[in-house]
Amino acid sequence: MKCLVIIDMQWYFTAARESWLILNIVNKVKEYIERNEPIIILEYESDGDTVPEILDVVRGYENHFISEKISDDGANEVSSIIREQDLNILEFEVCGVNLDACVVSTVTTMAWDYPYIPVNVILDCCNSCSEHDESIKNFHNESMGYEKKNLVLVAC
Repeated sequence: MKCLVIIDMQWYFTAARESWLILNIVNKVKEYIERNEPIIILEYESDGDTVPEILDVVRGYENHFISEKISDDGANEVSSIIREQDLNILEFEVCGVNLDACVVSTVTTMAWDYPYIPVNVILDCCNSCSEHDESIKNFHNESMGYEKKNLVLVAC
């Protein structure tokens, strides 16, 4: 099964407030709910809740999990949820903000932690405070030293 990981879609982060981004993530969440696949929402500690548009969609859906993280890298929180819930994940899709900070930190660790599982970063569901094209370049540069065959940028 696939697992959707949503990173730091909190109002505190300017990049998370974009209506196009919220809409794209809400649509992705609906796909996962329709297939009854797990959704993991990571929130940066003390920066508030995930934007209400996303929380409204997952409300009542039993296969979603929310965890706070204390650093840019949320891979440990993802692993904890997978272990606790005994999830058999065959593929990850990752989205959220900031692409060139928390997203890159989380997915590079996930790619090492799960070397045989694809970790797909869904670019149409990511944003950053820097220009989008610039953040993709920064993401690529940041992840270069950790590049793994299972870490892929996906344009939807």
